[in-house]
Amino acid sequence: MANTSVDATDMPIQEMSPFDKDLYSYKLNGPGLQYKIGLCIQSGFIVWVHGPFKPRAWTDIRIFQSSLVFALDIGEWVVADGGCSDGQQ
Repeated sequence: MANTSVDATDMPIQEMSPFDKDLYSYKLNGPGLQYKIGLCIQSGFIVWVHGPFKPRAWTDIRIFQSSLVFALDIGEWVVADGGCSDGQQ
């Protein structure tokens, strides 16, 4: 995996019956599932996809610490927004 930028995106889905409030995405204003996407900073290619998750069910940092951190080789790094921060710089 190359040096990567990571963020989440919500994808719309058909509403379940009965309604599942955990599938409500504020980004979509309706039902959806969330995926974490990693893009190579140098090429723009998608190099990592993780999901689906119920919106807000897992925080960005929890997903990073439970999956992506293990996919990185020595010297590789990730750029992410504040959602992937554990409070350390």
